[in-house]
Amino acid sequence: MTPRCARTSRRSSGASRPTSNGARAVSSDSRRLPIYGGRDEGPRPATRQLVADALDRGVDPVAVIERVALGVDAIVDALARAPAPGEGATACARGCSSCCHQRVEMTAAEVFALARQVVLRGDEVIVARVAARAAEAKGLDGRAHHLARIRCALLADDGSCVAYGARPLACRRAHSTDAEVCRAAFDDPTRAGRVPDAPSITWNASAVVVGAYEGFAHARRPPAMYELHGALALALAAGAEARWLGGEDVLVGARTRSADEVARVLGLA
Repeated sequence: MTPRCARTSRRSSGASRPTSNGARAVSSDSRRLPIYGGRDEGPRPATRQLVADALDRGVDPVAVIERVALGVDAIVDALARAPAPGEGATACARGCSSCCHQRVEMTAAEVFALARQVVLRGDEVIVARVAARAAEAKGLDGRAHHLARIRCALLADDGSCVAYGARPLACRRAHSTDAEVCRAAFDDPTRAGRVPDAPSITWNASAVVVGAYEGFAHARRPPAMYELHGALALALAAGAEARWLGGEDVLVGARTRSADEVARVLGLA
């Protein structure tokens, strides 16, 4: 699931507007139409089609989001190795973890992909740390989380991620062209300013993610968003994944945006 990326930067032009439904009805046409706002270009249409088709065939939704994640990685890596004309090189490296103290929002499929990785590690220290961070972050919005500089429970002492292969889509597409700006923002979280990015990476990676969201919505799994620590703590409970696959929102206690709210933020096509 690695659609071709566009070499030029594009910004979303879709205006947000309310909707009473997080997803449109699935068309009888085999071509999946856009649901959310913004430009339906680059890797977005192919991702939407591939995700919806896979889910309709009964493919495990966690496996589907893992393939999407690999597609994001491929695009980010390709554009990091060969930056688009006029764009700076990415400054991210192993152990660079200033951004790992932000609130991370993710879909349920991403949460359970991460939970599977944590279970495979079998490290009770990490499980306990997840529960502690969930309690610490509960009720905080993104700004409050940033000011509190809450360290990700999956961050090792050397600044690497212990679940790197299953990290959320938000982490995969996050990048900077100036590590000093990132460190300054971490050292002084009240500091105003924007982290510089490579627009082609931002646009293409976001196009894959929006396409994936649309694919899930077409397959009658419109995405809601959840805070990483709270959702992961819930997902690690016995039987949680089976209940989720059966249609229950077992992560509701960590939900930050409903499917309708996600649609309102992204707008409709």
